[in-house]
Amino acid sequence: IHPSRGSVEDSSQSVYLPCLAWGWTLTSGGGNVAMPMLARSWGCCLQLLNSSIPTLDDQSTPAHSEHTSGEEATIHWPAFGMHEEFDAEAPIVSLEWLSERSLVYLTMTNELTVVDTVVMTLLERLDFSGMRVVFADFAL
Repeated sequence: IHPSRGSVEDSSQSVYLPCLAWGWTLTSGGGNVAMPMLARSWGCCLQLLNSSIPTLDDQSTPAHSEHTSGEEATIHWPAFGMHEEFDAEAPIVSLEWLSERSLVYLTMTNELTVVDTVVMTLLERLDFSGMRVVFADFAL
């Protein structure tokens, strides 16, 4: 894994759809308490975002009031903060949490990569580009 370069992308590059994956994860310094985390990617950039979801009693987060049929409803929006960001070697097309400390992503070059999100180390990289994909359609 490579740290994010933070460079501005050239507009002539291809555009890829973003990927999102929610998970309950362990974080460095957090002990054995699992926290909600959002993994998001677009192109080669992958970000891990800590999330803080307020309770109905929480007054510390900004709330949004809506007027519906004369009543005032308060919406408490979740807050997100950057936990980690890095660049993959190829555009990411899929993300999924394997466990509380493992995230897997698939790239356009058919590489499946497993990352330990607590210590941010590469656990495994598998190249599926040489394998033939089998597809079966059983129509009745």
